[in-house]
Amino acid sequence: MKRGATAGRLLTAATTLTVLAGTIAATVGPATAAPTPAPPSALAAAVNAADAAAAAGLDALAKGPDETYERTNVTPWVGGLYSVAYERSYKGLPVVGGDAVVLADSQGKVRGLQAAASGRIGGATTARISAQKA
Repeated sequence: MKRGATAGRLLTAATTLTVLAGTIAATVGPATAAPTPAPPSALAAAVNAADAAAAAGLDALAKGPDETYERTNVTPWVGGLYSVAYERSYKGLPVVGGDAVVLADSQGKVRGLQAAASGRIGGATTARISAQKA
C-alpha cells in the first residue's frame, strides 16, 4: 500500500508540473509576426548621433549661437533607421516653421538631415510696444 501511495503522489506531482508548464507556455504564447523593436543600444546609438548632429548645427541644421534644437519625437523605420524630429528655438522662443529631422541608423551614423528653415535666424526679441497697447 505504501508503494502505491508513493506512485500516486508522483503521478499527481507530474500532472501538476505538466499543467503549470502548459499554463506558462500559453501565457507567453507563440512568436507573432509583429516586428520586434530594436535593442535599446541601437536606438541609443541612432538618437545620440542625431542629437550630436543637431547640437553641432551640421549642414541643413545650420544655426547661430542663440539657436537650439530640442528633440520632440523618435520614429523607428525599417532596416535599423530612426527618424529623429526636432523643434528649433531662438533665444528661448519657438521658431515657427523651424522643425528639422535627422535620419540616423542603429550603428550611430547620420544618413540624412532636413530642416524646414535654412540658415541662421536673427532679430530682436524684445517687444516694441507695451502689453497694454498690444
